[in-house]
Amino acid sequence: MHRDVTELEYALCGAVLKDTRRVLRVVRPLLSAEDFSIDPCAALYAAAVQAQDKGQGFDEALAITALTDQMEYEAAGSFVALCMDSAPTTANAEVHAKLLHKAAVDRELRRAVENILADPNREDTAEALTAVCKAALERKIDAHPADLSSILTGYLNGLTAPQTRLHTGFNDLDALLMGLGAGELLLVGARPAVGKSAFSLSLAEAAAKHGTVLLYSLEMSADEVAERLQVRHTDHVTLSDLVNGQTQSEALWQELADAASELSALPIRICDAPNMTVSRIRAQAMAQEDLSCIIVDYVGLLRPDRRNDNRNLELGQISRDLKNLAAELRVPVIALAQLNRGRDETEQPTLRDLRDSGELEQTANKILFLWKVDAGRSIIGCSVAKNRRGKTGAVQLRFEGAHMRFWPMCNGEYVEPCPARSAAYDRVMGRVL
Repeated sequence: MHRDVTELEYALCGAVLKDTRRVLRVVRPLLSAEDFSIDPCAALYAAAVQAQDKGQGFDEALAITALTDQMEYEAAGSFVALCMDSAPTTANAEVHAKLLHKAAVDRELRRAVENILADPNREDTAEALTAVCKAALERKIDAHPADLSSILTGYLNGLTAPQTRLHTGFNDLDALLMGLGAGELLLVGARPAVGKSAFSLSLAEAAAKHGTVLLYSLEMSADEVAERLQVRHTDHVTLSDLVNGQTQSEALWQELADAASELSALPIRICDAPNMTVSRIRAQAMAQEDLSCIIVDYVGLLRPDRRNDNRNLELGQISRDLKNLAAELRVPVIALAQLNRGRDETEQPTLRDLRDSGELEQTANKILFLWKVDAGRSIIGCSVAKNRRGKTGAVQLRFEGAHMRFWPMCNGEYVEPCPARSAAYDRVMGRVL
């Protein structure tokens, strides 16, 4: 046991004895009896807390009595005297309590890690280590009530500090969303075959302008994602051409090479590993530098860290874990959700369509829905159905399926994409590339 920790425990117990009422008022929100490594210190502290809860006083005699279950009376008296001598003042009790709590969390973490690593046949070592680290981090997070004055000071400082909010690149949609902030969970829901994966690629490329994007593709392989990214940057090569191998001409190969060169400069990392969990995502995200966004396509294919026979309860736990992940890493997390097919595919989805999806509706900060406005699928509606601290509403986009691209609408009309696009055209149209 570290000598400094031992001395801190003696000193804190001595402070509790010298001014029980005031010291416990300060340290009880920070420290529990389980945080002590010395059993007599834990027993003394627990006895003081119990006396306070009963409205009773606490002094040296009562402390000695409480300790006689663990040691002889004379030894208990000597121990109490040692604690008293170790606390010349009670002024540092709060600082001591914070240090002891940190030491307790570190001690618990080391013990858990040692137990996990002691089993050489364990198959979930990485996931188990991530889980115990998460639990330790949550114990260290300061969740105690804060003064309103300090909250307001931090809020005002945040208003004046430079802020990076991710935008979709579609002006009308961004006017509703007001961007994605750090720690927010955005849910994008759509029925099958509407284009939600293609829409997520637009978001990924927009976010890549600000830093690394982690894209978890749980339905398509990484090659399929790369395929779709490629055709977003070509004019004459379509997705069908790539799938059918119709790219034999030199001109098409050059167009693909140019697209690959352009895409290679983007900090987008794709993971298509099966059986992905939020814990594994957290472990990989924490290893990234300059992380700007995490995208999960789609949330229904994530595995829970703890299995449950009720899928709704599993989805509820997954959605809470994703929200906690966004808050912990201070980046937006975008989760795609697949809705059940409706009787009319042109019917606009509502929040009711998420009722069977665990707690996705309650947990998300913002919710977008995509749907086919026309049966031909080229016009896609995009509604902001939930937007904390913002507006709701709907916009229309044109989906160019052959190239996996979305285009903004201008006054209810869309502009045909021109094969010979210019940078100026892209800037004017707000295209996400």
